[in-house]
Amino acid sequence: MAHSDDHAVCRCRFAWTGTIDGQPRSGRGRGTNVLVNHAGTWQMLHGHLSA
Repeated sequence: MAHSDDHAVCRCRFAWTGTIDGQPRSGRGRGTNVLVNHAGTWQMLHGHLSA
């Protein structure tokens, strides 16, 4: 979505599968992440997931 030398914002769609209480489960959703470059290391500042 947006980026520079010191920040980046991205969005994605995701799918997951797993086992919860012995039962197979799955789901889909969307995500948004905000990353910042702090002293040469990219770190996630914020993440949001929704169905």
